[in-house]
Amino acid sequence: MRILFGKNALISGLIALAVVGSIALGCNCNKSFDLSNIAKDTEKSRDTPIDTEKPSNDVPSDSVVEGLVKDSVAQFAEAIQSEDFDDLRSNASSDFQSTYSADEMRTAFKSYIGKKSLVVPILRKVKDADADFTSAPSLRSEKGLKILVATGKFPTKPYAVRFDFEYVMRGGEWKLLKLVVNIPLLSAGGRVNISFAKRSTMNIIDLYKSNSSSPSLIFALGILLIVGLGCGSGTPPPSGYVGVWQGDDGSTITIRADGGGDYKSGSTTITGGGVAVDETAKTLKITMASLGPSFTIDKAPVGDKMTLSGVVYKKTGGGGSDTSTSDVKPVIPSDEKLQTLVKSTFFDFGDAVQSGDFGDFHKKTAKVWRDSSTEDEMLTAFQDFVDDKENYNFKKAIASLDATLTPAPTIEKVSGVDALIVKGHYPTKPQQANFELKYTMDDGTWKLIGIKIKTTSN
Repeated sequence: MRILFGKNALISGLIALAVVGSIALGCNCNKSFDLSNIAKDTEKSRDTPIDTEKPSNDVPSDSVVEGLVKDSVAQFAEAIQSEDFDDLRSNASSDFQSTYSADEMRTAFKSYIGKKSLVVPILRKVKDADADFTSAPSLRSEKGLKILVATGKFPTKPYAVRFDFEYVMRGGEWKLLKLVVNIPLLSAGGRVNISFAKRSTMNIIDLYKSNSSSPSLIFALGILLIVGLGCGSGTPPPSGYVGVWQGDDGSTITIRADGGGDYKSGSTTITGGGVAVDETAKTLKITMASLGPSFTIDKAPVGDKMTLSGVVYKKTGGGGSDTSTSDVKPVIPSDEKLQTLVKSTFFDFGDAVQSGDFGDFHKKTAKVWRDSSTEDEMLTAFQDFVDDKENYNFKKAIASLDATLTPAPTIEKVSGVDALIVKGHYPTKPQQANFELKYTMDDGTWKLIGIKIKTTSN
């Protein structure tokens, strides 16, 4: 029975999710296009035919390779900024072009486009930086073609831009074959990967070489839903600032006693960030991965009112009533209740995948999650599961199984929130379904704030 695992035997999947944050790319900004195995398409090349290519065995100089990489990064930055991938695609190899349309590229990097105010300035700094190659640029041979390999990073600020590019000689020029750009914002949550055995039109995308004649697809579902909780808290703020504040502009600020905080304004959301209040400098900052909004304290809190950067905020809550923030840890449920809790989560998620509707799943998650993401965003993040739902029938796969919970469940502080961490696996076939689930106490019940599912060979 193929449940959860696609059509190939060697497939693994990992889902890590919590809330969409304005600094969500802080967890690991990683998108890629890689057409390394191009043998099956070479006869369709629109460039000079393979048998007339005369690739040199000499590796270009570091300065030439650096120029190629910088040019590719610059084109990528402009594609993200303009939301138009036509130029980037037209300058890539015909092998690349024959596989991806500009619209597919735009869809794949939709989440980058959504965060372009953060991504593009970093990418544009590459032109003034010197490349630090992980290893010297080199040539590898595949199906009679010479492929130029360049990996390394640019020490841009505040975060380095890591690259893994490949080029193929076409028409006497090096043409882009593989594009991997990684901006690791190190202080945020987890990496998110989903692997399938079929092509996706969502956030790709590596074609890694396999031992067979056809490549296998590994898709990276990047920054739509990230484990935002767990990014740490700041210095405890003055007590008058602690609470949930509603601004007259519609924004919401939550400041917790341990220095953690949340912020939501329109499409900008930070959940599980750190709050820094400097009454001397009259500034208040809510940040994740060192990025986030900064406010001028026009009027410090008096009673239930304060003014930040011209916006009047009124306190509507105590800053922790919706989550477990007391010094007394909640009790870990019994094994029987844990089994029910975990299976219910799998069932709810499975129902959402099968129906293509995440409305009910969204309603059952913790408020901290519901306030920070919509059901449509969840659907978008898991569209690949929905598209291949016959192979991801979670309910059918685990209905008769008990989970093995190991290591023992624990209660841990996650950005000031008491979180129940439950890890283990279901002995599904042909691959085992491993999971890590995170819950917080919300309205007297355990509700989901994070889920990871990874399949491995038994």
